[in-house]
Amino acid sequence: MNYTYDTVTLAWRKPATQCDIEKYRVTCQEEGSLPAETVVNETTVEVSQLTPETLYTFSVYASTSEGEGPSASINQTTAATRKYKSCRGESCSTYTTIL
Repeated sequence: MNYTYDTVTLAWRKPATQCDIEKYRVTCQEEGSLPAETVVNETTVEVSQLTPETLYTFSVYASTSEGEGPSASINQTTAATRKYKSCRGESCSTYTTIL
């Protein structure tokens, strides 16, 4: 997972299953809010337009022809907003969390 003050990029491995994965449903939920969701065919997704310094719960559900499996979830707080306009380089606003 990579994150900035307003974006989180999730990546995951395809689950071990005998069935072909048709799609992944990804939800993003801020505490006290309804979850937003998107459906993707890849094992990565970028969630943008997030609020800085806010805790989000991200969940990924794999779907096959048999239905949707259980979720894998992670919590992540977005970074603080940029404080210096002259800040250059990835280290100014991008952080990495290793799962």
